[in-house]
Amino acid sequence: MFYRQKTYISFSVLAVLLQASYACAQSGTISPDSTYHLDGLTLEASSMPKVILDHTIDSSALVLDNAIGIGGLLKYNSLIFIKDYGPGNMSSVSARGGSAVQSQVFWNGININQAGLGMTDLSTLPSFLLDNITIQQSASGAASGSGSVAGNVSLSNSNTSNVGLYGLIKQTFSSIGERSTGIRLGYNKGKLFTDVRYFYLDSDNHYQFTNTAARPYAKEETQQNASLLQHGYSSTVKYEFSPHTELLVYSWYTHFDRNITPTLQTITKSKQRDVSFKNSIQLNHKGEKSQWSYKLAYLRDAYTYTQRSAYSDSIIDYTKGHADNLVNQYDYSYQLTQRIKLSAGVSDIYQSVINSKYEEGGKSRNRLSLYGGAIWIGEKKHTSFTALVRQEWYASQHSPLIYSLQWDQRITRGVSFLIKGERQYRIPTMNDLYWGQVGNINLKPEQGWGTEASVNYVLKYGKVKNSCIVTVFSRSVKDWILYTPAGRENPNWMPQNINHVWSRGIEFRNDFSIQVTQHFFATFSFKHTYQRSTQQDHSDRGGNAYHKQLIYTPIYLGNAGLVIQYKQFALSYFQQYTSWVFLINDESDFIDPYTYAMIRLQGGFTFGKNKADLFVEADNCWNNTYQTVKDRPMPLRYFRAGVIYKWN
Repeated sequence: MFYRQKTYISFSVLAVLLQASYACAQSGTISPDSTYHLDGLTLEASSMPKVILDHTIDSSALVLDNAIGIGGLLKYNSLIFIKDYGPGNMSSVSARGGSAVQSQVFWNGININQAGLGMTDLSTLPSFLLDNITIQQSASGAASGSGSVAGNVSLSNSNTSNVGLYGLIKQTFSSIGERSTGIRLGYNKGKLFTDVRYFYLDSDNHYQFTNTAARPYAKEETQQNASLLQHGYSSTVKYEFSPHTELLVYSWYTHFDRNITPTLQTITKSKQRDVSFKNSIQLNHKGEKSQWSYKLAYLRDAYTYTQRSAYSDSIIDYTKGHADNLVNQYDYSYQLTQRIKLSAGVSDIYQSVINSKYEEGGKSRNRLSLYGGAIWIGEKKHTSFTALVRQEWYASQHSPLIYSLQWDQRITRGVSFLIKGERQYRIPTMNDLYWGQVGNINLKPEQGWGTEASVNYVLKYGKVKNSCIVTVFSRSVKDWILYTPAGRENPNWMPQNINHVWSRGIEFRNDFSIQVTQHFFATFSFKHTYQRSTQQDHSDRGGNAYHKQLIYTPIYLGNAGLVIQYKQFALSYFQQYTSWVFLINDESDFIDPYTYAMIRLQGGFTFGKNKADLFVEADNCWNNTYQTVKDRPMPLRYFRAGVIYKWN
């Protein structure tokens, strides 16, 4: 019954999406007016100066990015720790001392974290298929739902300023045998907007690395069993029924075949295939005082993993399955008075996982959320207060009342601050509960409290601008779910509830820009975070981990970037630093601090309405040896080059 029901739902929803795509073939997005996100809605306070903690990477940076997935962009442009297993292998996020499952990834307003893992593998998301990436360091569970404990990453496709028929072709090559092609075609005129993209990547992935486990001395080697093939498409269709109502249809497909590189201590051969479908229909209406949005989405992530012996080619491990999400979401907001805006919404997410490792072959659950909020703006628009509240029900259980309170205040011209407090909550993932011999059906949900305070200072003097934001945060979570080694006799890592974890730290971000002449610009950015995330309980479960940093949670993170631009030519340099990363709860084993950098030179040439951009870059340009995951060496210096041709 379980399998028949899942199959029926999967094909029914897909048919609905395809039928609507065919009948309407047209959609779009209403531009948000505010910065307080309540699922698909925003609470408006656009005219009031405030601290903006979100950081957006726009299409101009995305089209130049050449890494596999979006992890490379995030590690150079944010204070998020990217746990990277190597080029083409799995990469995940960790923000403010949190785990990967405590950060949610959204695609055009839809949560796309895989139902089983509870997270998103960043390497499966080609940046070419996206227009914007927004890092929400201060995301709230009351706004985004269970799991938004340590920030969100929001991916979106948006309208273009191009009019009529337009297109883009991108071709890149690298010194490690990487070849990629991107094609984009679109049409934008009147009420209709369409955009279709195709991406293809083929890589031998034979990069040089330092084998630090070699004896008697470390030596340089060429990575084996690392080839990969990735291709996919995305489409956006928009149609405006009227100036106030529009329909959007989004579609996404990616296929990723990759050989999993062995660790320095193993000689097995592994291969993984990931196939992802994402389809969404969204209808938006904006009236004089009210606005509403309805979203219907169907997501499927299918995967196959095979591990073979390097000696006999016999299969050691095999996993096959797929995870489905069916999302129905409705958001509504109403401008009650000139100074008060209200909002409310309901979200229903049906999740199912079919997996060969599950004892019963598959599991499913339903998650229902009701949420609402209000914002009050002071008479002079120097002050605002925002309150959000949410209640969730899942698998015959319910969350406590989750809420968030935020105060924004302008002190003087160019200076503002915010203070925020919230209750946090995260339910265990399906894999946490049911995966083979390591699943733990007795896991309890994580619950906690979080506070933060930020000060923002913006200075403008002539053609010089400097913006500085300092944030302090604290988060206390009970029953934190952490994967730890099961024991010396058991090689598996198993999830368990830790009594109490306290995460706290300080973030600093500074952006400086200067326009020297009409054609000569320079920008410099610097970001740094200090974060401690430690076990606070004295129980036996804490053991030697009491007051010790959680595993794979660096204490210091920092990056800096310099861009010098003259007319259509630019030189960019980015440097990243990560401190010690501990591998065992008692901090007795760790990865040494490391740094790496990337330098890029690009030039543009215009031919009427057409433009060609050429670029060349060196990744890990100082040829440093480093690992972000133990025994998973990262590449030494390698090069990329390419051309982008645009027409309109």
